[in-house]
Amino acid sequence: MTAFNNAVEAKEFFVSRIIAEAVRENALLSDLEKRTLYFTETGSDARQEYLDDVAEFEDQYDDREYEQKIARLLKKAYDYDSAHPEELGVEDAGQTYRSAYEVLRREDHYILIMIDEALGWKLRKKLFGIF
Repeated sequence: MTAFNNAVEAKEFFVSRIIAEAVRENALLSDLEKRTLYFTETGSDARQEYLDDVAEFEDQYDDREYEQKIARLLKKAYDYDSAHPEELGVEDAGQTYRSAYEVLRREDHYILIMIDEALGWKLRKKLFGIF
């Protein structure tokens, strides 16, 4: 299992998995779409640039379409990583995702909307001892 020391590391893990899946699918993400994955108003890594990016993002993109796109990429990334955990250097990719989720959910980050949509039940069921 990979240990995540803070929300920044956990968020970076999820962003890296989304981008890796986009590359596998040849589904281009613009620089702005990538930067938007980091958005938080109150998280430990909150910055003015994030607010600037969101203002620009809202002018150019539909939030719901973007969230669905990212959730789809993340679900596929999870499925891929679960089938190929050795590429992450772990035995159980699901546990790595759960560990990152547990750390990240302690703060308020926009990416959690997409994580919950794509994987929320899978990540919470073991976290809270369900099944």
